[in-house]
Amino acid sequence: MSNNTTARLAGFVYLLLVITGIYNLIYVPSQLINMQDAVTTVENISNNELLFRTGIVVGILSYITYLILPFVLFKLFQGINRDVAVMMVVLSVVSVPV
Repeated sequence: MSNNTTARLAGFVYLLLVITGIYNLIYVPSQLINMQDAVTTVENISNNELLFRTGIVVGILSYITYLILPFVLFKLFQGINRDVAVMMVVLSVVSVPV
């Protein structure tokens, strides 16, 4: 795979990460969570069960995308500095469960 193709793949993965992140971290909580009233939050989740479940699925997809991204970037950057590229992958993979 050429560097140009790898760079385009990395850009696509970044775009997917941004879209899933916005949905999971901004849209779903804004529709479901009421910081002042826990009862309202539970009612919102009960009334919008599909939104809650899609938020979970999209969140998992977001984390999987975040795991894939450093491997694509490693392929792109290994020719520049392999040690730093390996460190990037290790730190990114460790950060997901944290």
